[in-house]
Amino acid sequence: MARELQEATWCDWHRLLATPQKIEAAVVRLNPRGKEIDLCDPCAMIWDWLLPRIEQMLEFFDRNVLEALLNTGNPPADEKRDRVPAQLAITDEPAAASTIDSTQAVKGDKNTPTSRGGTTNRGRRITGELQVRCPLHHPGANSPSEYWVKVKDRGSHAASSHKLKPQEIDWVLPADGSLTLPHKCTEHKVCAVYDNGAGFGFPTKNALTTHRSKAAQSGWELANTDATETAAAAA
Repeated sequence: MARELQEATWCDWHRLLATPQKIEAAVVRLNPRGKEIDLCDPCAMIWDWLLPRIEQMLEFFDRNVLEALLNTGNPPADEKRDRVPAQLAITDEPAAASTIDSTQAVKGDKNTPTSRGGTTNRGRRITGELQVRCPLHHPGANSPSEYWVKVKDRGSHAASSHKLKPQEIDWVLPADGSLTLPHKCTEHKVCAVYDNGAGFGFPTKNALTTHRSKAAQSGWELANTDATETAAAAA
């Protein structure tokens, strides 16, 4: 009696580990570059939860953020309670500048704009934050004349305040040259025409990857030609 042999499909994530593992795939996902990947069920759950949040998750493990987390809080009120200290090895090697001022995170200066009390930081320029200026009108008595938005919040600000995509706003970079957005997206029509065809910029590769993933899930229209031609066609 003849038997039909069917080759198993392996989970791509497990297959690409430093020590590859053969775990049978169960589902298919679309990665930020528009390619299908095979995943097992556990990896698919991690993928679906982590990818839209990967930029923020990476910030959680920034060296300065971890240092601030270790130094914050109050002494335990009940010394008898069992507490296992986290074994975190933070070296003294220089690290890239953090987007969070660890001094502010620990002391919580009441005169410093924060999102958890004190003076509101909405629209304000905050030292150490990656921000761009929104040139559009912002009604409201407390709205500053120059309205600043965190780079990672451009999408939510554009949608909630102006009913636009972030690529439909001519964001203004700080005049002091402290911020650059070198990682450009030209894969989508709305991105390709931005900045006269230069593309819509992001500060890191991870931020660009996150954008591509969200755009793929939302079905953004892809650019049919390169950025320059797309911009010329839209003019």
